[in-house]
Amino acid sequence: MVREGGRQPWAVYGLLKTSDAVSGVSPSTMLASYLGFGLLLVGLALTDWYLLSRFARRRPGREFLPEPADEPAVGGAFAVSAVRS
Repeated sequence: MVREGGRQPWAVYGLLKTSDAVSGVSPSTMLASYLGFGLLLVGLALTDWYLLSRFARRRPGREFLPEPADEPAVGGAFAVSAVRS
């Protein structure tokens, strides 16, 4: 906010003076907007931190482990299965 306000990107150099580019919003409205967005940002950051820590405490469950084989493999990985008729 400070960087963009310092640059004044809405004022075109040489064509529009800073005094002409100022809006008619009251300082109290600007303060309320600044505080509202600030509180929203803090609330979202705290929610993100809470959710990340909650999921980190849970650790990965068995859903990430490979499924066990139903029958043990006989003859190694390259064995050909018998054809049943």
